[in-house]
Amino acid sequence: HNSINAMTMAAAANQAGRGGDEDGQRTEDTVFPKAPSWTIDARRALDPAGYLREFTSKSSRPDGRSHRAVRPTTVVKGVLPRNAYGSALVRLGDTQVLAAVTLAIGTPGAASPEFGDVEVRLTVGPLCSPNYNLAGRPVPPQEAPASSGGGGCLSDPDAIESLVQRTVRTSGLIDHRQLSVERGKSAWRVRVGVTALNDDGNLLDATMLGAVAALADVRLPRTRVEDDGGAVRTVPGPNPNVCAEGGKRLRLGDIPVPLTCGNFDGTWLADPCALEEGLCHSSITAVATSGGAVAGLTKLGRRAASAEEVAACIAMAVGRAKELVSILREDQGQPQDS
Repeated sequence: HNSINAMTMAAAANQAGRGGDEDGQRTEDTVFPKAPSWTIDARRALDPAGYLREFTSKSSRPDGRSHRAVRPTTVVKGVLPRNAYGSALVRLGDTQVLAAVTLAIGTPGAASPEFGDVEVRLTVGPLCSPNYNLAGRPVPPQEAPASSGGGGCLSDPDAIESLVQRTVRTSGLIDHRQLSVERGKSAWRVRVGVTALNDDGNLLDATMLGAVAALADVRLPRTRVEDDGGAVRTVPGPNPNVCAEGGKRLRLGDIPVPLTCGNFDGTWLADPCALEEGLCHSSITAVATSGGAVAGLTKLGRRAASAEEVAACIAMAVGRAKELVSILREDQGQPQDS
C-alpha cells in the first residue's frame, strides 16, 4: 500500500522544477555583487517590491528561477497507512502539505442513488505561516508582515478549499458510482483533509496536488451488509496496521493539475513563492487535466489579463499536467486486489 518511490520522487522533482535558463539563474550574489548580506536582508524587509524588481527586471527571481519556472515538486503517497485510507505528502518548494483520506458510510440522495460524495477540508494555522491566526483565518492586513498584502493571489483558506473541492468533484477525476455500497441505501462519503505544514506561497496548487495524490492512494475497504437491520460493516484486512489492506483501489479518470501564475509589475511569475505572492497585483490559476482539457480557470486581482496572457498560462498548465501525471497516477495502472 505504501507507494513511496525515491527514484520517481527525484525524477518528478527535477522535471517539475526545470524551466530556468541561464538568464534565470541569477542569485543575490549576481544581482547585488558587492552588497553585504545585511544590506540585502534590510532591502528585502524594508522594500520588498524594490528587492523583487531588481530580479524581475533581469528576467530572474530571488531563488534563481526564470519567470516561467516552477519550484521542485515532490509527491510521496502512502505516508499514513495506519491512520488513513489514502494519504500523501506534497512539497512545492518550501510549501508543504499533508493530505489524508477518511471514510464514512452515508445515505445517497434520491436524485443520485448510485453516487457517493467527496469533500475537501483545508487546515491552516500560525505554525505554517504568520499570515494565519489560531482560528485558521488570514491575519488582517494591518497585522500582517510588511512583505505581504498584494491581494492578487488566492490565499483565503476557505476559498482555496472551495475551489479544490469543486475541481475534484467536477473535473472527471472520480466516477462517483464507484462509491456506491448499496444502490439507494448506502454509499461512501470520502473526506480529504489537507493540513498545511508550511506555507511559502501558492498554497492553492499544493493543496490540490495533495488532495489528488491522496485520492490516488485510496483503497475502499471490503464491506458486508448485516442481515438484521441492513447495517453496513467494514471487513478488516489481514494486517491491522494498514487501513483497508486488500481493499478495492479507487480508480481515477483525468488527473487535474493546477498552475498559478502571479502578475508583478506586468510580469507573470509561475508558481509564486510567499514573497512574490504577497506583492502580485493579480493571478491566474489554470487547471489542466491529463487528457489535455482545461478543468478550471480562476482570475483574481485588479489588473486585467489579455487573451494572450491567459492562453500562455493555460499552455504552461497543460505542460505541467504532462510532467506530473505519471507520479500522481502511480500504481493506478496495477491490477486491483480482489
